[in-house]
Amino acid sequence: MPLTKESISSLPPVQDHAWGGQNTGSQASQRTDAVGVEIPVVVHASRYSGTARGAGKTLPPVHEDTYSVIVFPQGAVVRLASTVMTGELVVLTNQRSGADALCRVVNVK
Repeated sequence: MPLTKESISSLPPVQDHAWGGQNTGSQASQRTDAVGVEIPVVVHASRYSGTARGAGKTLPPVHEDTYSVIVFPQGAVVRLASTVMTGELVVLTNQRSGADALCRVVNVK
């Protein structure tokens, strides 16, 4: 199965975010604050919410060790082998710090 990039944005936007950024409210500023860095993370998705919303078939839960590709003040691009859907909630766990972040998938390529 080919690898896909998943753009994941943290919920909700807050001033002191766990990834160390600040919410500036400016898209141009957020782009310039992007950092290409590989941070080891674990992506967890229970898939319960998608099934409850009438997605039809039951999808298997996701538990995948991976790395960030690009980190923004309010989100990250993460490469996944698993299939996720736009709008799906996932939990990212930073393997270095142990910090968890509740995230929403905003783009799938």
